[in-house]
Amino acid sequence: EIRTLAYRLGGARTQLTAGRHYVEAAGSTKIDGASVVQRLAKTLSGTLFAGAMPALGSRSLDTDYPSIDKLDGSTGAPLVPLVGGLGVGYHTPNVHGDVGLAAGDVPQDVPGVPPPDTPRGFASASGYARPASWLDLYHFALLDVAGNAGVNLTNGSLGITAHATSQLQLSVSANHVSADLLQVAARNLLEDPDPTAIGVVQN
Repeated sequence: EIRTLAYRLGGARTQLTAGRHYVEAAGSTKIDGASVVQRLAKTLSGTLFAGAMPALGSRSLDTDYPSIDKLDGSTGAPLVPLVGGLGVGYHTPNVHGDVGLAAGDVPQDVPGVPPPDTPRGFASASGYARPASWLDLYHFALLDVAGNAGVNLTNGSLGITAHATSQLQLSVSANHVSADLLQVAARNLLEDPDPTAIGVVQN
């Protein structure tokens, strides 16, 4: 598994990153591609990115881009989803976060699978704030805004931490995870390795 392998160049105002890396401004999307971060103001930065997206839940180079199984049982070309988007980040001593928009699409035809009506589009937002020395607030949201599933909250978190005293900390949080993540876990465990065994699941 290669989590990150990238080269970054540039200066304080503009940075270019090429290779495998995470785009924080768009929900920490993992890409094999390039991203450009441009400082827009003292506390604002903009990000543009594009590339290929490894399969969600993959933990090996062998499964980052799985091969397409043809109807005759032979193995086809790798499945390579493409993704691109933009984001804006804000950073101050007590408040920081990101807001991003991205779209992904699979250009290849997969036998037996109908093509999606529209590419998947999603929005993301994450942030942290310390309005007082004893209070921390944080949030994260990943929202599908286009695609076959329609509008859907894929992942969301909201939390509050209060430092009541130097020895007492109180935390409250709410988290939401969609069935998509369960489907990724189930796919890795239950994927049928033999497409010719129609009607029989071999795990």
